[in-house]
Amino acid sequence: GIHALVLAILCAAWRIKHPVLPGIHLFIESLLEPVFGNINRYQSQEFGAILLVTTLSLTVRLHQPLSNGLARYLGAISFPLYLVHLALIAGPGCLLFAWSYDHFGLEAARWIAIPATFVLAMAAATVLTPLVEKPSLALAKQGGEWVEQRMRAAARPILGRQPAG
Repeated sequence: GIHALVLAILCAAWRIKHPVLPGIHLFIESLLEPVFGNINRYQSQEFGAILLVTTLSLTVRLHQPLSNGLARYLGAISFPLYLVHLALIAGPGCLLFAWSYDHFGLEAARWIAIPATFVLAMAAATVLTPLVEKPSLALAKQGGEWVEQRMRAAARPILGRQPAG
């Protein structure tokens, strides 16, 4: 389990274009090439993601640390966060960064805009989860059940017919 997790992290790290440690991508490539042969960075990233999810789901020792309240909360808001994060970064986040940059400079703008945008995105996702996502899921479930009932009702006369003959 842990070996597969390390391999998944190596596959993901290989994708980094500007690593903190110079030459680390060459070291990672030298480790991965004997295992995978001629694999490019995108294939490595895909394999790493599959391996990471598989390892986390099949390694029992990793279940408890990944099942705490924070992990459950992040799982609950993950889809609304996915939906709103880019709009909040491109809108209020950029405006706040530009204003902070004009008044305080680049370094301060980073320290103001990034955390503020993060908090805004988390808050928006937290609010949208019970107001939009939960009702949408319930409506989708009802719609699916309605379609299933109609399909079963339409299939009964066809299945119940006796062949002519």
